[in-house]
Amino acid sequence: MEGGGGVDAAGGGVHTWRLAHVCAFAFLLHLKPSEPHIVPYLTDVKGFTNESVANDIFPVSIYASLVFYLVAGPVSRRIGLKTFVLLGATCKLWTRILLVWGTSLGAMQSTQVLFAAGSSADAILLAYAYAVARKDDGDAHPTPTSMPNPNPPSARPGGRYRTVTAAISASHLGSYTLAALFGQIAYESGASYASLFRFSLGSVAAGCVLGCFLPSAPFDRGPGLLLYTARPTRTTYAPRPTRTLREELHALAKATRDAFDATTSACYGSGVMIVLSAWWVLSAAPASFLEWYGTNLFDVIDGDADVNGYVVFFARLAMTAAAWAGGSEWVGGRDTAGPSDPWFYAGTSAFVGVCAFAMSASNVVAVAAGFYCAALAASQGGAVVVYAQAALAMDALAASRERAKGSSGLAEEGGGGGGGGDGLGGGSSAPASSPDHALLFGANGFLGVCALVLLQAFVDAARVGIRAEIAAAGWACVFASGATVTLAAARARAFGLGGWALEPTGADLGAGEALMAADDEDDEDVGAMAEADASGLLGRNA
Repeated sequence: MEGGGGVDAAGGGVHTWRLAHVCAFAFLLHLKPSEPHIVPYLTDVKGFTNESVANDIFPVSIYASLVFYLVAGPVSRRIGLKTFVLLGATCKLWTRILLVWGTSLGAMQSTQVLFAAGSSADAILLAYAYAVARKDDGDAHPTPTSMPNPNPPSARPGGRYRTVTAAISASHLGSYTLAALFGQIAYESGASYASLFRFSLGSVAAGCVLGCFLPSAPFDRGPGLLLYTARPTRTTYAPRPTRTLREELHALAKATRDAFDATTSACYGSGVMIVLSAWWVLSAAPASFLEWYGTNLFDVIDGDADVNGYVVFFARLAMTAAAWAGGSEWVGGRDTAGPSDPWFYAGTSAFVGVCAFAMSASNVVAVAAGFYCAALAASQGGAVVVYAQAALAMDALAASRERAKGSSGLAEEGGGGGGGGDGLGGGSSAPASSPDHALLFGANGFLGVCALVLLQAFVDAARVGIRAEIAAAGWACVFASGATVTLAAARARAFGLGGWALEPTGADLGAGEALMAADDEDDEDVGAMAEADASGLLGRNA
């Protein structure tokens, strides 16, 4: 595409107001000054013991997350991204309601189940934002006489994904940052824990109201998508035929198998997707572990220094800055340290690991807190980059598959085989925005939770102290770094690539298509056709 109007090569520019709407929605849902004080609230106000909070309440969310992240992608595609996001916001609202008025252990455990459901919707929120923030060619109005920058950052390959990812991440992290500072100051000024939790309830409720007016994704087909946007039409449904229990179980098994095949094919159908997803999953577990347990180390170092609120504030502030940096040109560009270089991802994990080791050896709260903030910031910056790069790689894979099926159908729609574009969205040959992004975030989120559970089980079985637990997270980072380099090198050798850069339109698209085509159709010629198509994508992208 030729420039003007902010139309990007990855499939359109950015709808500023739609993106601002989603950012405001995320900001309100995370504006919870009560969050850093959840443990003293449960012990001092609700009357639970520290052992009960640690062993009976908090672990529920981890195991519930396994279920919700597993079904997040397929369910969001079935009911629609907007509907799924709103359901997640509703779960967050009920979490706040039970925290304020619930008193029993069952009620507190229910909050953790609802929290896990809401967190799975947070993973889908980025896929939703990618879809609704895209500006189509018809929405762009270039001015022939005024073209200050025909190729702005958001108009370069992946620029839209980096911009949207950075904006959404910075919105909820910035909200958490302000909430942590406000909550700490309010508490030190005499505010009660109960008042902080009521404020959080009001903020989440306001976010739910704002969410009702969010636009629907272009490809959504679920119920409730016309809420506040159009008058629903009545549809007459035929009665469902009666089936035996065996037939129902067979249908369920087939649907499960089809969903699994669709997810693995869409999310891991190319070498570059496998490498990016592997780092995504392996790096998320130690980062989450450090975030959850890092503040416990400060109590071990100095039990009299209650500075967790301020540490969380500075950590979230650093993460917000890192999120913006992850979407910037100097991080998201095409230099050797850019997102296509495996050393970028391996180096990020190695840096986080060094910070974790330094934390475990620190005897000063300020020093440990500094490494804590640096580790979380590096993890967040890397996450923004890999989210955008993986989404772009998924678009390239989808475009390769569509073109490999034949250009006759696309030609009838006016976009087949034509010139301009880079194979990612230049013309109607590529989808406006892939609905499979939800599958990607759901699948990798589930695998990330599995990795976190394994890390947690390892430290629990070892029965070590908090310092050793933090060091274990550092070793997990080292493993993630080594695995990324190993997989990237193996991909380059397996597909005969000239280099190991994680390019979204790499030649492994063609090789991957050949393997999948052989499994599905047993057609030897499909591999060559897909390989040629991938080469065409590379030629247009050059």
